[in-house]
Amino acid sequence: MYLRKLIKVDKKYFFNKSNFKTIIKKIKNGDVFYIPSILNQKTLRNKCKKILDKKRKVSNVKILEGVENIFYESKNKNKKIFKNRYVAKDKSWYFFPWNEDKSQISKLVQPTFNNIMKINGYDPKKIIKLTPKNGIVQRFHLIFYPNNSGKITTHYDPSNIVDVQSGIYVTSYEKDYSSGGFYILKNKKKKFYIDHYLKSGDLILFSPKLFHGVTPVKCRNLKNSFFKGRLFLNMNLVESHHVKNRHTARAANFV
Repeated sequence: MYLRKLIKVDKKYFFNKSNFKTIIKKIKNGDVFYIPSILNQKTLRNKCKKILDKKRKVSNVKILEGVENIFYESKNKNKKIFKNRYVAKDKSWYFFPWNEDKSQISKLVQPTFNNIMKINGYDPKKIIKLTPKNGIVQRFHLIFYPNNSGKITTHYDPSNIVDVQSGIYVTSYEKDYSSGGFYILKNKKKKFYIDHYLKSGDLILFSPKLFHGVTPVKCRNLKNSFFKGRLFLNMNLVESHHVKNRHTARAANFV
Protein backbone atom coordinates (compact mmCIF):
# COMPACT_ATOMS: atom_id res chain seq x y z
CA MET A 1 0.00 0.00 0.00
CA TYR A 2 1.18 3.53 -0.79
CA LEU A 3 0.81 6.81 1.10
CA ARG A 4 -2.16 8.91 0.10
CA LYS A 5 -1.76 11.99 2.32
CA LEU A 6 -0.48 13.21 5.67
CA ILE A 7 -3.15 14.63 8.00
CA LYS A 8 -2.53 16.77 11.08
CA VAL A 9 -5.09 16.70 13.91
CA ASP A 10 -5.04 17.89 17.52
CA LYS A 11 -5.35 15.99 20.81
CA LYS A 12 -9.05 16.85 21.14
CA TYR A 13 -9.78 15.19 17.81
CA PHE A 14 -7.64 12.15 18.64
CA PHE A 15 -9.31 11.46 21.99
CA ASN A 16 -12.88 11.99 20.68
CA LYS A 17 -14.51 8.58 20.25
CA SER A 18 -16.86 9.91 17.55
CA ASN A 19 -13.82 10.33 15.26
CA PHE A 20 -12.57 6.74 15.52
CA LYS A 21 -14.48 5.44 12.48
CA THR A 22 -13.17 8.28 10.32
CA ILE A 23 -9.60 7.66 11.46
CA ILE A 24 -9.86 3.92 10.71
CA LYS A 25 -11.43 4.50 7.29
CA LYS A 26 -8.88 7.04 6.17
CA ILE A 27 -5.89 5.04 7.44
CA LYS A 28 -7.14 1.92 5.65
CA ASN A 29 -7.11 3.97 2.45
CA GLY A 30 -3.50 5.07 2.93
CA ASP A 31 -3.74 8.29 4.92
CA VAL A 32 -1.35 8.95 7.80
CA PHE A 33 -2.43 10.93 10.87
CA TYR A 34 -0.17 12.81 13.25
CA ILE A 35 -0.91 14.59 16.51
CA PRO A 36 1.61 17.24 17.62
CA SER A 37 2.92 17.32 21.19
CA ILE A 38 1.07 14.28 22.50
CA LEU A 39 3.79 14.05 25.17
CA ASN A 40 6.07 16.56 26.83
CA GLN A 41 9.22 16.62 24.72
CA LYS A 42 11.70 17.23 27.52
CA THR A 43 10.28 14.49 29.77
CA LEU A 44 10.19 11.97 26.94
CA ARG A 45 13.72 12.67 25.75
CA ASN A 46 15.25 12.54 29.22
CA LYS A 47 13.62 9.21 30.06
CA CYS A 48 14.71 7.69 26.77
CA LYS A 49 18.26 9.02 27.13
CA LYS A 50 18.62 7.11 30.41
CA ILE A 51 17.49 3.91 28.68
CA LEU A 52 20.09 4.31 25.92
CA ASP A 53 22.89 5.17 28.33
CA LYS A 54 22.43 2.04 30.46
CA LYS A 55 24.44 -0.96 29.29
CA ARG A 56 22.38 -4.13 28.76
CA LYS A 57 23.01 -7.71 27.74
CA VAL A 58 21.49 -8.87 24.45
CA SER A 59 18.39 -11.00 25.09
CA ASN A 60 16.59 -13.81 23.28
CA VAL A 61 14.08 -12.05 21.02
CA LYS A 62 11.29 -14.62 21.37
CA ILE A 63 8.13 -13.47 23.14
CA LEU A 64 7.35 -16.49 25.31
CA GLU A 65 5.56 -16.89 28.64
CA GLY A 66 7.60 -15.40 31.47
CA VAL A 67 9.90 -13.37 29.20
CA GLU A 68 11.48 -10.29 30.71
CA ASN A 69 11.85 -6.99 28.88
CA ILE A 70 14.10 -7.53 25.86
CA PHE A 71 17.16 -5.78 24.44
CA TYR A 72 18.79 -6.79 21.17
CA GLU A 73 20.77 -5.47 18.21
CA SER A 74 20.14 -6.03 14.51
CA LYS A 75 23.33 -5.91 12.43
CA ASN A 76 22.52 -6.64 8.77
CA LYS A 77 24.32 -10.01 8.86
CA ASN A 78 21.97 -11.47 11.47
CA LYS A 79 20.51 -14.10 9.14
CA LYS A 80 18.86 -16.00 11.98
CA ILE A 81 16.46 -13.15 12.71
CA PHE A 82 16.10 -11.50 9.32
CA LYS A 83 16.51 -14.35 6.83
CA ASN A 84 14.20 -13.78 3.84
CA ARG A 85 13.03 -10.54 5.42
CA TYR A 86 13.95 -6.88 5.40
CA VAL A 87 17.45 -5.80 6.38
CA ALA A 88 17.85 -3.81 9.61
CA LYS A 89 20.59 -2.22 11.64
CA ASP A 90 19.37 -0.82 14.94
CA LYS A 91 19.13 -1.33 18.68
CA SER A 92 15.81 -2.30 20.26
CA TRP A 93 14.24 -2.34 23.69
CA TYR A 94 10.95 -4.24 24.22
CA PHE A 95 8.74 -3.36 27.20
CA PHE A 96 5.87 -5.66 28.23
CA PRO A 97 3.09 -4.82 30.72
CA TRP A 98 3.74 -7.84 33.01
CA ASN A 99 7.28 -6.62 33.80
CA GLU A 100 8.50 -3.74 35.94
CA ASP A 101 9.69 -0.79 33.91
CA LYS A 102 12.07 1.24 36.05
CA SER A 103 12.48 3.79 33.27
CA GLN A 104 8.78 4.71 33.62
CA ILE A 105 8.50 5.04 29.84
CA SER A 106 5.59 2.59 29.79
CA LYS A 107 3.68 4.61 32.37
CA LEU A 108 4.27 7.75 30.34
CA VAL A 109 2.86 6.39 27.06
CA GLN A 110 0.17 3.96 28.29
CA PRO A 111 -2.71 6.51 28.33
CA THR A 112 -1.98 7.39 24.69
CA PHE A 113 -1.80 3.77 23.62
CA ASN A 114 -5.03 2.97 25.47
CA ASN A 115 -6.80 5.29 23.06
CA ILE A 116 -5.12 3.66 20.07
CA MET A 117 -6.31 0.25 21.27
CA LYS A 118 -9.83 1.65 21.43
CA ILE A 119 -9.52 2.96 17.87
CA ASN A 120 -8.54 -0.59 16.85
CA GLY A 121 -11.59 -1.99 18.65
CA TYR A 122 -9.89 -3.44 21.74
CA ASP A 123 -10.56 -3.01 25.45
CA PRO A 124 -7.28 -1.75 27.03
CA LYS A 125 -8.15 -3.22 30.44
CA LYS A 126 -8.40 -6.70 28.92
CA ILE A 127 -5.38 -6.39 26.62
CA ILE A 128 -2.98 -5.25 29.31
CA LYS A 129 -3.70 -8.45 31.29
CA LEU A 130 -2.68 -10.72 28.41
CA THR A 131 0.62 -12.62 28.50
CA PRO A 132 2.40 -14.57 25.70
CA LYS A 133 0.41 -17.76 26.30
CA ASN A 134 -2.71 -15.81 25.25
CA GLY A 135 -1.27 -15.28 21.77
CA ILE A 136 -1.51 -11.48 21.56
CA VAL A 137 0.35 -9.00 23.78
CA GLN A 138 1.00 -5.30 24.14
CA ARG A 139 4.55 -4.31 23.22
CA PHE A 140 6.30 -0.96 23.48
CA HIS A 141 9.35 -0.97 21.21
CA LEU A 142 12.01 1.70 21.56
CA ILE A 143 14.17 1.71 18.41
CA PHE A 144 17.53 3.45 18.03
CA TYR A 145 19.14 3.98 14.62
CA PRO A 146 22.83 4.93 15.08
CA ASN A 147 24.20 7.93 13.22
CA ASN A 148 25.19 7.21 9.61
CA SER A 149 24.38 3.48 9.74
CA GLY A 150 21.02 2.67 11.34
CA LYS A 151 18.35 1.62 8.87
CA ILE A 152 15.45 -0.65 7.93
CA THR A 153 14.85 -1.44 4.28
CA THR A 154 11.40 -1.07 2.72
CA HIS A 155 8.86 -3.42 4.28
CA TYR A 156 5.29 -3.72 5.55
CA ASP A 157 4.03 -4.99 8.91
CA PRO A 158 1.41 -7.58 9.94
CA SER A 159 -2.18 -6.35 9.62
CA ASN A 160 -4.04 -9.32 11.11
CA ILE A 161 -4.32 -7.78 14.59
CA VAL A 162 -4.57 -4.01 14.08
CA ASP A 163 -5.65 -1.65 11.31
CA VAL A 164 -3.80 1.24 12.94
CA GLN A 165 -0.28 1.09 14.28
CA SER A 166 1.39 3.93 16.09
CA GLY A 167 4.56 5.48 17.40
CA ILE A 168 5.92 8.53 19.16
CA TYR A 169 8.84 10.57 17.88
CA VAL A 170 11.64 10.94 20.43
CA THR A 171 14.13 12.70 18.17
CA SER A 172 13.43 15.47 15.66
CA TYR A 173 14.60 16.12 12.12
CA GLU A 174 16.83 19.22 12.00
CA LYS A 175 17.21 19.34 15.79
CA ASP A 176 18.91 15.92 16.04
CA TYR A 177 19.84 15.05 12.44
CA SER A 178 19.88 16.72 9.05
CA SER A 179 19.14 13.91 6.59
CA GLY A 180 17.56 10.47 6.28
CA GLY A 181 14.94 9.01 8.59
CA PHE A 182 11.49 7.40 8.34
CA TYR A 183 9.79 7.32 4.96
CA ILE A 184 6.63 5.91 3.41
CA LEU A 185 6.43 5.15 -0.30
CA LYS A 186 4.08 7.25 -2.45
CA ASN A 187 4.74 4.88 -5.35
CA LYS A 188 7.34 2.24 -6.20
CA LYS A 189 10.10 4.79 -6.57
CA LYS A 190 9.16 7.88 -4.52
CA LYS A 191 9.93 8.08 -0.80
CA PHE A 192 8.00 10.59 1.31
CA TYR A 193 10.02 11.48 4.42
CA ILE A 194 7.54 11.77 7.29
CA ASP A 195 10.37 12.89 9.58
CA HIS A 196 10.45 16.28 7.84
CA TYR A 197 7.00 17.08 9.27
CA LEU A 198 6.99 15.61 12.79
CA LYS A 199 8.92 16.54 15.92
CA SER A 200 9.86 15.01 19.24
CA GLY A 201 6.73 14.28 21.30
CA ASP A 202 4.47 13.91 18.23
CA LEU A 203 2.30 10.83 17.66
CA ILE A 204 1.93 9.11 14.28
CA LEU A 205 -0.85 6.71 13.21
CA PHE A 206 -0.62 4.68 10.00
CA SER A 207 -1.59 1.43 8.34
CA PRO A 208 0.79 -1.51 8.82
CA LYS A 209 0.18 -2.29 5.14
CA LEU A 210 2.02 0.84 4.00
CA PHE A 211 5.46 0.27 2.48
CA HIS A 212 7.90 2.05 4.76
CA GLY A 213 11.46 2.07 6.05
CA VAL A 214 14.27 4.14 7.57
CA THR A 215 17.36 5.42 5.78
CA PRO A 216 20.56 6.28 7.72
CA VAL A 217 20.50 9.66 9.45
CA LYS A 218 23.36 12.11 9.82
CA CYS A 219 23.69 14.16 13.00
CA ARG A 220 24.60 17.82 12.54
CA ASN A 221 27.14 17.83 15.37
CA LEU A 222 27.88 14.30 16.53
CA LYS A 223 30.13 15.41 19.37
CA ASN A 224 27.37 17.46 21.02
CA SER A 225 24.45 15.31 19.85
CA PHE A 226 21.98 14.31 22.58
CA PHE A 227 21.22 10.88 21.05
CA LYS A 228 23.78 10.40 18.25
CA GLY A 229 21.12 8.99 15.95
CA ARG A 230 17.36 8.61 15.46
CA LEU A 231 15.08 7.33 18.24
CA PHE A 232 11.45 6.23 17.86
CA LEU A 233 8.97 4.57 20.22
CA ASN A 234 6.66 2.10 18.48
CA MET A 235 3.49 1.04 20.33
CA ASN A 236 1.64 -1.99 19.06
CA LEU A 237 -0.17 -5.28 19.64
CA VAL A 238 1.75 -8.30 18.35
CA GLU A 239 1.50 -12.08 18.24
CA SER A 240 3.69 -13.99 20.67
CA HIS A 241 5.90 -16.93 19.70
CA HIS A 242 3.29 -19.30 21.13
CA VAL A 243 1.32 -18.68 17.92
CA LYS A 244 2.12 -21.15 15.15
CA ASN A 245 3.01 -19.47 11.86
CA ARG A 246 2.89 -16.06 13.54
CA HIS A 247 2.71 -13.07 11.24
CA THR A 248 5.87 -10.98 10.93
CA ALA A 249 7.06 -7.96 8.93
CA ARG A 250 7.94 -8.68 5.31
CA ALA A 251 10.16 -7.00 2.75
CA ALA A 252 8.51 -5.17 -0.14
CA ASN A 253 9.02 -7.71 -2.94
CA PHE A 254 9.54 -5.10 -5.67
CA VAL A 255 12.56 -3.43 -4.02
